[in-house]
Amino acid sequence: MKIYLFHSNLPFVQKALQEHPHAKAFWVDTDEVLDTLSNYYDSSTEWIVEESLFSRAVEVLPKSNCTLGFETIPTPSTSVQSSIAAYPSSDTIVQLLLPVYRHLPQMRFFYHPWKDEGAVSALRNNGIEAEKLSKAILDASDCLLFAVDWGHVEKYINYIFQSFGKPTFCMQESIIDFNTPMRRMERATYPFVQGVKTTTLLPRRLFFITGNPRYEHLTAIPRPSEDYVMINSNFTYGIHEDVRDWWLDDITSSLEELKIPYFISQHPREPRPINNPHVIGSNAAKVHQQLQSSSLLISRFSSLIHEAIAMGRPAIYYNPHGETLNYDFEPDGHFLRMVRTKEELKRAIEEMQVKNSWQEIDPVYYREYRTRHMGGAKSSERVAKVISSFAKMPAKHKVNAIEGYYGLLRQFASYMKKKVKN
Repeated sequence: MKIYLFHSNLPFVQKALQEHPHAKAFWVDTDEVLDTLSNYYDSSTEWIVEESLFSRAVEVLPKSNCTLGFETIPTPSTSVQSSIAAYPSSDTIVQLLLPVYRHLPQMRFFYHPWKDEGAVSALRNNGIEAEKLSKAILDASDCLLFAVDWGHVEKYINYIFQSFGKPTFCMQESIIDFNTPMRRMERATYPFVQGVKTTTLLPRRLFFITGNPRYEHLTAIPRPSEDYVMINSNFTYGIHEDVRDWWLDDITSSLEELKIPYFISQHPREPRPINNPHVIGSNAAKVHQQLQSSSLLISRFSSLIHEAIAMGRPAIYYNPHGETLNYDFEPDGHFLRMVRTKEELKRAIEEMQVKNSWQEIDPVYYREYRTRHMGGAKSSERVAKVISSFAKMPAKHKVNAIEGYYGLLRQFASYMKKKVKN
């Protein structure tokens, strides 16, 4: 396999990908990412490297497989004002985009009237007024920045920007179930991915390995001296909602048998209340405080597993219902464990109690895991750098009008259903 490593010369890379249909290309900006590449791509990989990256690449990749393939070209800095339309579809996505906004204050946030999962109020709480999507926003913008390209209204928004030749940038907002009929992160012009691991899971050929801004300010802190377990209940959008109650019962009964205090952090978009006195409401603005107070996280498939690790908290992925989602957390059996039965769960909880294990995470494991899965510091700065470099570059798209307008109709139907219900 050929893999092109680049930092500025996107036109060369796009042409090379057309000529070599099985090749991939990675935009990289950090030594840590280069160090990690060899963990996922074998010794037969041919690395064609841009001039500015070559000296470092030959230090960490097989030298005989590295070729100085193309020159570095000048790109605009973040001080060059690209006009950026930003669509945060929920309060969670607002928290993801705000760090980027600090580097690109010209970002123009908009909302769609048929979908707003707390985004408008979250922006207002940060002193930002979102505008309603309009033709004026589309005409004035060089590009679109968003974080979900597979939702109904998002498919339509992506379509209208691309149909006018404007590039769309989709940020990986968390761990995602890739390579399914929903085609997550496959529609946008350019994907911003968290780490090298995603390049092995997402069926695309061009990647910008920027890291995830939602993790960049998180640092590992010592665990509390006493056990206090956080249970993440995030059965949303019709995914395994029918197993939630017995899933919670398995965990709470295990903790009560072990006499370990706990609390249940309930996702704000779970459709049903939880009948338990230890429930605490959660959202993107609160969840890190909850993790900080905890000694251990127990969760199903969720980005909180990564956020727990980023904060130095061990995590258990409890999967008795056998969900098969296309993301590999790479559990090490020590700091991050996957268990499938109540017996395994109880044993893991005991072994991961504060008194039976460590208080601080191993720094080597921490650094390597973050690089592979989350990216390190300055993720938002890297996202801003890419947008500034390539927002004004003409983009060719194979637009899908049927999918775009069908998505809009589906969103309208959902909107009217909620309106009638209320």
